[in-house]
Amino acid sequence: MIRSPFTLSLPTLALSLALVGAGRSPAQAVRGEHDPGAKLEQLAAENAVLKRELRAIKEIVDGVVAREPQSGAGLKVGVVDVGVLLAKHPQRAAFEAELDGERESAKATLARKKQELDTLQQQGEETTQAAAKFKALQELYQSNFAKSEDAITLTLLADVEGAIQTFAEREGYDLILKVDRGAEQDAELESRLYRAQVASVLYRRDALDVTLPVLKHLLQATSQGAPALRGASDEDVLTRVHQVVRDFGGKVIRAEFVAVPAKLGNRGLRLEVGLPGSDLSRAAKLRDAVLVDPRISTRFGKAADSRAEISPLADGSESMVYTFTLVP
Repeated sequence: MIRSPFTLSLPTLALSLALVGAGRSPAQAVRGEHDPGAKLEQLAAENAVLKRELRAIKEIVDGVVAREPQSGAGLKVGVVDVGVLLAKHPQRAAFEAELDGERESAKATLARKKQELDTLQQQGEETTQAAAKFKALQELYQSNFAKSEDAITLTLLADVEGAIQTFAEREGYDLILKVDRGAEQDAELESRLYRAQVASVLYRRDALDVTLPVLKHLLQATSQGAPALRGASDEDVLTRVHQVVRDFGGKVIRAEFVAVPAKLGNRGLRLEVGLPGSDLSRAAKLRDAVLVDPRISTRFGKAADSRAEISPLADGSESMVYTFTLVP
């Protein structure tokens, strides 16, 4: 049964209300003790007010008690280990395997670029610009893979939260709390302290744990399979293209899906991008950034038919229109 919200002592509350109801402050009541006649009047008034206030308080308390759930009809509460649900999500392995494949592809690309850089150094060539481009490409890969990992986690978490909500509504739960069963076996002090600080529940009876029933519901709900990262939609690809171009200070002038030779995958994405200045290396970095984006790379793996047109502006500066086609 839920406890009444009253925490103030009823005698204390009643006395304060009586003094206020009689039109006298506690300080005035103390001064009245030096006048016997006034004291009797004060006591009589306070007694009458006290009786009224006690009756009013009783009515309030009775009303609160009447609204409390009766025995056997209280809140239905459960606890769930979200970490277990995330670990056992049926699509997690597929997502991680796909991301691992993209990492291996990125490693191969970086290894090739590193070999080219080493060759230039051995030949005594100037490598400052090439080394800077290699470092930028490394950082770009790292950033994009971090974003991809976040996207996967958010996708899985959305499924888990949806399964918990649906299960709770179907089974009539009023409250589902998060627990971390792994904290009990964590031997690392720093990790254990962190888990203790963020824990929502410090103690619960095992009978309240509904992790397995929720997991069963999650498996059933995703039996058809969540959409994989492979093969992002046209809309997803275009959204990411616009974002990457904006990150480089440019603007997408035109983006259209076009037919390409069968050996290139039959369908490509033709991009026309406006960039300030005339730095061709910046255009190349933009192209590389588009290709390594985790969403775009699910559909396209290389660029073809690249060209740049540089035009002077009225203020004496220059602008560039960079055109290229993404192909699978």
